[in-house]
Amino acid sequence: MTSEPSRPTLPSTCPACGATVRTDVSWCTQCYTTLLQEPDEQPPQDEQAQGMPDEDPSLAEPEHPVGAAEVDRLAAQMLAQLAAQPDELRGLTSRLPSTTATRALAVAAVIVVGSGLVLALMFIVGSAL
Repeated sequence: MTSEPSRPTLPSTCPACGATVRTDVSWCTQCYTTLLQEPDEQPPQDEQAQGMPDEDPSLAEPEHPVGAAEVDRLAAQMLAQLAAQPDELRGLTSRLPSTTATRALAVAAVIVVGSGLVLALMFIVGSAL
């Protein structure tokens, strides 16, 4: 007689969002929360360190805390660098209408011309058939 491995008992509702969950999956199909119980036992600290890859040194905390004045100085420096760079869109944006009424008129003109082109294309295709 072979014994079937016991399956963990899963809840019928998600503990995170309260949705009814299926009995054949181990995660909530609404919020993707795992329904399996976390193991209570934590591995010893030295075993955790062996399994973890070395951290990226650029992600480490700075050796000295950065003050608000330093952050403001760096932000001002970066904004000055951005302002000094040439604007590739400056030529295009100078051609756009400057007032709201002119922009609305330009949009209406584009819609009328586009609709006219679509109707003309439909007439040509319809008469060719």
